[in-house]
Amino acid sequence: MLGIVIFAVVITPGGDPYSPTVMSAVMYLLFEVTIFLLRNSSPKTDASSMNDA
Repeated sequence: MLGIVIFAVVITPGGDPYSPTVMSAVMYLLFEVTIFLLRNSSPKTDASSMNDA
């Protein structure tokens, strides 16, 4: 989370605090969506199918 905030402060121009805040919120939301998608899209392996080999 701290890395996202620091990155947002560095890449956003200007001195106002609103641009980095919005950029941090968007990047954190994308991070959470990515974690959610990876957890739900990974193939589940059945223990019985692993023992057939």
